[in-house]
Amino acid sequence: MNGRGREYASALMELAIAERLKDQMYESLVLVRDVFKETPEYEELLISPAVPSEERVELVKKAFEGSVHDYILSFLCVLTMKGHIKDFKEAFDSFEEMYLELSKRTEAVVTTAVELSTEQKYAMKAALEKRLGKTVDITFQINRKLIGGAVVEADGQRLDGSLRHRLRDIKEVMEQ
Repeated sequence: MNGRGREYASALMELAIAERLKDQMYESLVLVRDVFKETPEYEELLISPAVPSEERVELVKKAFEGSVHDYILSFLCVLTMKGHIKDFKEAFDSFEEMYLELSKRTEAVVTTAVELSTEQKYAMKAALEKRLGKTVDITFQINRKLIGGAVVEADGQRLDGSLRHRLRDIKEVMEQ
């Protein structure tokens, strides 16, 4: 990463805050991110020097006009025209990080050995929100190798409460 994406994201966030469009711009960026994920060849086309930049900008307009906020469309056109479309991922990641922080939101991944019940998922969400002081969007995963318990990753922290981890700790103590 060259930091250019972060600079773009900062400028976008300043505009989003000034215009009170933080949510709309984030939703538009998510849509673009999803398109790039689902069709990586589209992003490659926008990078290709074989296609004149004016044509690439027109492709962006045809693909996203009416689907994303006008500021995000302009942003994509600038990235395309300047040959910086490769910086979109870094810009998105940086914008999302700022967005979540400003919105007092965070994302968490909870991995368990078995599927949790709906009540257990709600309890996990409530406990994480209380601990982090933010609204938490949780993705639940299953990894049978954990044996039991849970591993939680949120806000750059990893809390390993799995039975596998505890057994490994006991083994280490016994070997000393």
